[in-house]
Amino acid sequence: MKTNGLKLIFSVFLALILAGCGTSGTDSGTGGQTSISKGKITTKTTTSITVNATQFSTTSADIVTEDSGGSAESEIVAGMVVKVTSSDGVVEEIEYDEELEGPIADTPIGAAPDLSFTVLGNTVVVDANTVYGKNDAGGTYTAADIVMHDVVEVSGFYQMDGSLLATYIEMNGIHPANSEAEIKGMIAGLTGTGVMGDYYSFTVLGATINTDANTQFDGFPSGLVEGTYVEVEGTLEAGSFTIIVAKEIENETEDEGSEVEVEGMVTGYVSDADFMVNGIKVDASGATLNPASLIIADGVMVDVEGAMVGGVLVAKQVEQK
Repeated sequence: MKTNGLKLIFSVFLALILAGCGTSGTDSGTGGQTSISKGKITTKTTTSITVNATQFSTTSADIVTEDSGGSAESEIVAGMVVKVTSSDGVVEEIEYDEELEGPIADTPIGAAPDLSFTVLGNTVVVDANTVYGKNDAGGTYTAADIVMHDVVEVSGFYQMDGSLLATYIEMNGIHPANSEAEIKGMIAGLTGTGVMGDYYSFTVLGATINTDANTQFDGFPSGLVEGTYVEVEGTLEAGSFTIIVAKEIENETEDEGSEVEVEGMVTGYVSDADFMVNGIKVDASGATLNPASLIIADGVMVDVEGAMVGGVLVAKQVEQK
């Protein structure tokens, strides 16, 4: 009986220790480890998706599209770049949100299926591998349909030359009847203090972002910060294809301590300790490379695994795709 009593005391003590550990930066709200995987859906069934060569169940996940939860599983399809959030191996949320939304500002160059055109000051490229979604009439959009002033939503990866290679695209109306705009990227050239008469202004990739008294901010307790990766939603200024009046600006930096896996092309390479993949700053100076001969450089397609530390993904492994 004495031995059983000691076991009980130890069990209670261990439980208290583990409960205390649940308050770390990786707490998902249930005491579990938060893991994030960002990449293209390569295959999809009615119950699962495959992202970064890993199969994730969709049966109990909250499907988030257009910043709205509770979406139908059928609204996510192969080709979309998504963010999968899991806790202790259980998928909690699958989020799809396009890289760009806006009108095509010029006549597309090339011949279907290989075309390039400009959206919000950024070159978008479609090819034979691009997946097409709906058009504004509810039918299927195709490369042959793409014309100037189409408002398109684009998901994909930025390439070494700065262009966005579309893995998925759909049509959402015609400009100027639809003047909605959305873009993700780093805040650059930030001016203003955010107060009346001195509102923020900055650029994200090829677009100029202006704020006003109606702009909402999410994740900025001390105001906007130069270099932060953000999502901007708003409307185009009348007569412009590149100036956005922001309705909402959201901080897209992943939570401290989160385990993250991200797929994308290396951009902004300075060194193995300083480059970007799919909007996330990466330090791979201590990572295992696969293959061992891998040379990290702009334009290389990679899969990076690691943890967020101080806003940087400290990589444990970098694999060439």
